[in-house]
Parts: sequence; C-alpha cells; structure tokens
Amino acid sequence: KKGLLNRHYLVLNDDITDTKLEDCFEMVTCISTLEHIEKYDQAVKNMFSLVAAGGHVVLTFPYNEKRGVHNVYNAEGTSMKNLPDHTTHAYSRKDLERWCTENDAEIIEQEYWQFFTGEYWTGGEMLPYPKKVSSSEKHQISCVLLRKNRGEI
Repeated sequence: KKGLLNRHYLVLNDDITDTKLEDCFEMVTCISTLEHIEKYDQAVKNMFSLVAAGGHVVLTFPYNEKRGVHNVYNAEGTSMKNLPDHTTHAYSRKDLERWCTENDAEIIEQEYWQFFTGEYWTGGEMLPYPKKVSSSEKHQISCVLLRKNRGEI
C-alpha cells in the first residue's frame, strides 16, 4: 500500500490508535475523522504522544457542549437514521476536559458551528450555510486548538 499523497501537506499512513510513528511534530491535525474512531481516547492520547511540548493538536468533530452521544445517526430528530456500519460520535465538554487532563494540554481556541436546527449533526433541518455561533447557541460541530503543555514524547 503506497498511502496517501497530498502535494501541500505531509500525509503519513498509520493507525493512530496503534501508531508505529516515532517522529515528533509541532502540530497534528485530525479533521472530521475522530468521530468515526472507536478507540477515540487512545487516538487522542497517541496524537499528543507525537506532539512536542508546546506543540498543537487541531481537532474538528460533531459536538454538543452539554452532552455527547455515541452515534448521532441514532439520536432523536436526525434526518439520517440508523446507517448500517456507520457510527459518528458527538463529543462534549466532558470529553475535551478529560483529554486535556490526561494529556497535560489546554484549550487555546474553540469555535462552535451550527449546520442544522437540531441538537446534533444531521438533527432537524439543514441551514442554507454554516453559521459560527457561541457555546450557548445551538451548534453541532466544534473546531478546537489544543496545546501540549509539557513533557516529552
């Protein structure tokens, strides 16, 4: 298997839940992927293990400030019900706090985005365009910049 190719970014073919990488990076990104990983806590731990002290992890995922759900496609009000072999987890503040505590990290910046009128991704009607909102407004996606505080990989 040759892996992925992107002329703008370094892409390494690896399983983040059982990484074989030993490199140290200034930044690791996980864009709209974490929600599909069953062992998401292990994935986050391994992302931080690859980041130098002071480095950053950038995450985007389905999010609800108050309450996460195992699968948004089984949540009440979703427009897409019970997709076979497809799970999409929605995370919450509790998950972010746990990841920060367990990985000696802090939230540098967090954005909240509303795509639908419901509580979770695909819940309710789709908006004509995504809308950046506050944490107290209805949102389904979050973009988070985390910084690793100390320690060595």
